[in-house]
Amino acid sequence: MLKQRLIAAAVLAPLGVALLLWGSPTVIAVALGLIVAGGMREWARFAGLDQTGQWVCAILAASLVAGLWWWRTPERLVLVATIGAAFWLLATLWLSRFDFGRERTPANTSLKLL
Repeated sequence: MLKQRLIAAAVLAPLGVALLLWGSPTVIAVALGLIVAGGMREWARFAGLDQTGQWVCAILAASLVAGLWWWRTPERLVLVATIGAAFWLLATLWLSRFDFGRERTPANTSLKLL
């Protein structure tokens, strides 16, 4: 498993750097939307959703990124960055207490998808 992750990182890191250096803002936004959609699909799988629910979450996340790109303003980008930072702080706290929300109940699934 570690070998597979190292190979993936060795391939994707140069692609990401090249995209940032030479890609147009629109291409970068599309790539970021695909990454967010893939991450949201994985997060939905962790939350216990079935295949359809995972795809719905991924499509909603990609739509959100597209909407933010289309109607972007500096204030909105700061708000999104702040919300993203708060999410990752809460996710880190949640993962440090992995017993929290372990049972598969609708309330726990909803909490995980926030």
